[in-house]
Amino acid sequence: MPEFAYLVNNKKISIVANMGLLHEPSTKDKLLDGTAKMPLYMYSHNSQRDLFFTGNSQNAGGRGWAGALADTLGDINSSDVYKLNYL
Repeated sequence: MPEFAYLVNNKKISIVANMGLLHEPSTKDKLLDGTAKMPLYMYSHNSQRDLFFTGNSQNAGGRGWAGALADTLGDINSSDVYKLNYL
């Protein structure tokens, strides 16, 4: 992986680790004393991935953020050939 190391060392790319969806900013103290409002299914990777796609830390069954954006922007192009939402 020397090519990858080169990119990192020369600040051409960055690594984003431990990213996720929080309901609100929290601290270690709030987490330990139980006052932090944490996302549903905190220690379930698959569920956390699903919550990330919805953009809502408290609604695992909602539609995704890309679908919501497409629904919002669906009428910007009235052409029958190039629709944003093609069904």
